[in-house]
Amino acid sequence: MSQPRVILCERTGTWATAVRRYLRDDVAVSQVGSLAECREQANGLPACLLVVELTAQNLAELLGLIDEVAGGPPSARLLVLARDELIELAPLLREAGATHVFDSPRRLEGLRPIVMNHFRATQSRQTDVFQRIWDTLPWNDALTA
Repeated sequence: MSQPRVILCERTGTWATAVRRYLRDDVAVSQVGSLAECREQANGLPACLLVVELTAQNLAELLGLIDEVAGGPPSARLLVLARDELIELAPLLREAGATHVFDSPRRLEGLRPIVMNHFRATQSRQTDVFQRIWDTLPWNDALTA
């Protein structure tokens, strides 16, 4: 299995430093500066976990991305990073399909468990699919006979 990967979308680096500190070295973090880059990197990664900063300028586009993720592969997830007055939008973001909304780079304690549970569940689903395929192969009966 490949190493779990998080795609982090933010411009300043403030959230990135905190996210990397909480996730440590066992999760790869790819940082991008725009939602377009975020979409591009997530393309073809059905089990990716997007962590996106909400700003006043990207609200409409972020809601579109949340909708895309919610309607896309069932194993894709999106977490939102929102500060100050934008945290009031947390219920809206969750209703739209965001998995969780964090309100401060200093309060990311729940990030690591969410990320690790997501990747464990994703890897478990992939293993189950491989096992089901293996179980249907014709030479499986010959090996057990």
